[in-house]
Amino acid sequence: KKNIWINNGKKQEIFSKHNLYEWLTSICYKLYKLTPKFKNELINKQFLSGPINTARKHLIRALLSNEHHEDLGFNKDKFPPEKAIYVSLLKQSGVHQKNNKLGYYELNSPPNHSDLIQLWNRSERFLKSSLSNKRNLFELYKILDSSPFKLKKGLIDFWIPIFLIAKKEDFALFHVDGGFVPFITEDTIDLIHKKPQNFLIKSYEVTSLKVNLLESYKELVQIGDSGINGTKSTFLSIFANFLKFQRGLKKYSLKTNNLSSQAIKLREAISAAKDPEDALFNLFPTALGFHSLSIKDDVKVLSSFTDHIQSAIREIRDSYDELLNRIEKQIINSFYCSSDDFKQYKSEIISKTSDVNSSLLGKSQNIFYKRLISPLDDRASWIKSVADRALGGKSIDELLDEEEPLLMNNIKELSMSLIKAGKIHNFNTNSKNEKLISFGFFRENGDFVDDTAII
Repeated sequence: KKNIWINNGKKQEIFSKHNLYEWLTSICYKLYKLTPKFKNELINKQFLSGPINTARKHLIRALLSNEHHEDLGFNKDKFPPEKAIYVSLLKQSGVHQKNNKLGYYELNSPPNHSDLIQLWNRSERFLKSSLSNKRNLFELYKILDSSPFKLKKGLIDFWIPIFLIAKKEDFALFHVDGGFVPFITEDTIDLIHKKPQNFLIKSYEVTSLKVNLLESYKELVQIGDSGINGTKSTFLSIFANFLKFQRGLKKYSLKTNNLSSQAIKLREAISAAKDPEDALFNLFPTALGFHSLSIKDDVKVLSSFTDHIQSAIREIRDSYDELLNRIEKQIINSFYCSSDDFKQYKSEIISKTSDVNSSLLGKSQNIFYKRLISPLDDRASWIKSVADRALGGKSIDELLDEEEPLLMNNIKELSMSLIKAGKIHNFNTNSKNEKLISFGFFRENGDFVDDTAII
């Protein structure tokens, strides 16, 4: 009798506790009309226990590795927490279902009668809203935490990672500091769980023009069609392949200017790329002179673009090997080898330096000599080992273009010093009273004189 109850401007007469509970319940159903009915006491709570958090990680791991298997590959005779959660959240709801046409299981929209259909649809709308601009993933957490859903935090922490895995082919994920995230992994999901505000997502609309261009890219990176991966999957996989290519390059290949202008511009475009759509349809074509407006539905234009980008990528990828080839040629010439076959010219070098007494050499010559005669039988590793020493211990992986002439000159001088040292050591070893020395000088007219004298 002492209280007045008002909701939405309307006064309500309350006669008992039961009457109050019924009234509050009706209000909640109006405010949170889309809250799904989800019966699982393990995760339908505000805070998850340590064991259930561990179960969450196990479930995510199973989804990432066994999405296309029945029951995610769980043992039929065992029933751990993650399997119980899977059954109630994904199997019984119809989110994880068999694709009868293709014969495998997949995460997909639940049937219309499912309690989770409204939750799925709202999550999809959030994805579609990021077509024009990136959206912070934390916004989806806030949407599901408020009216008309008001999910418990425990359920949200399970639902959003699962939904992202289900729709991974339909959007690109970005870290606020690290840029594009090419693959959704267990570690990525863990970071999202800890700080969702650090991640942005963006959806894409692939037009017929872009599909044609994607076909050219698919030929380039050798991504084929499959029942599992669709156009958007291909779209994001192509860009991920470009990033993988760039991250696999030596520092030399990332810096050298001993490339064509097209190769340099493409390399810079890959480094500058932040968004898959902008990179594939604007930055990369523009770098090669194929401005986006000129790439029409023309087989010849697209074929030409494919040839140019293949050539540029091959040039960038082979730049380090070309450096090794130039170093190899310098070593062969410096030792006057008759063969360019690795095993043969190495054998020649060992033979020509067989008289060298390493204990009489200076530090630099000694290290250079030992690397020349080392048992390394891999050509690239041997050349790199020898060249690193000639560069004073700095790795040729980080060689600057300006340092290459110095490297070549050092190889020539060190090689000549070993040849001369071998002759001197041989003579001095076989002579009791005489000692051979080698000298060189320039005449007034500029001629160089290289001679020996016996003391």
